[in-house]
Amino acid sequence: MRIGGPVFGEVGGPDQWIASVQRAGYSAAYWPDVTLSSERDEQCYAEAALKANVKIAEVHIFNNVLDPDQDRRREALRYAKERLALADRVGAACTVNLSGYFGEKPAPHRDHLHEDTFTLIVDTVREILDDVKPERTFYALELFPWLLPNSPEAYLRLLDAVDRKAFGVHLDIVNTISTPELFLNQESYIKHVFKLLGPHIQSAHIKDIVLTNQLVVHLDVAVPGRGGFDWSTFLTEFGRLDHNAPLLINYFLGDEEVYREGTAYIRKQAERLGVDIL
Repeated sequence: MRIGGPVFGEVGGPDQWIASVQRAGYSAAYWPDVTLSSERDEQCYAEAALKANVKIAEVHIFNNVLDPDQDRRREALRYAKERLALADRVGAACTVNLSGYFGEKPAPHRDHLHEDTFTLIVDTVREILDDVKPERTFYALELFPWLLPNSPEAYLRLLDAVDRKAFGVHLDIVNTISTPELFLNQESYIKHVFKLLGPHIQSAHIKDIVLTNQLVVHLDVAVPGRGGFDWSTFLTEFGRLDHNAPLLINYFLGDEEVYREGTAYIRKQAERLGVDIL
């Protein structure tokens, strides 16, 4: 498998970007946050990654394609299609987006898990895929506790309903560990997730998770190695995927030193388990 994460400092061009990725010990990368003026500029980054054997794992979208304001929704759909087309041109593993939400931010809302919302998500994903027709990448959704898909069962149901070859799974399994029962029975739960979704997984986000001794239930994310996540089961199952899927440490966990710590921890656990990381 491949591991990646954020890189820090100025991108500075394809060679500097790849140097930062390699310095961090990564063999996979987020598409850099750069503004490019032409498809040729994009290809310079894609070629630099290919030459260095670095997989472009993900092109971010993360916008609101279900925005109730129709003008904003049209713009969100335009951007999502643009980013999916970019991912296809540069050969990224996938694009990742939220399914969409009904407020100013992706906060809990009574209608997010409604059956009508499920249907709207299906229609929206189909529109994006049918307009772009990607051949080298996948459109995928972020698993999220209060948005669909919020469980492996919900994701599998969406895969079946959308029924498009280029609709794949981006796995953020920690986002679905939302109860003490799931936290305390991670081994069986992780195996269940991979049994349901394994063939469809194109990439994954990862972080650690902590169940705190605090009422009401509090589950907090953490840097890899600082929580109670079942790394043994997860890395074993992820390592069995047959296509070297990229595993990306989540954004927002801290500074560069934190990511060095997290990357070293994951590599140490993989080595202990006999799981190969490129």
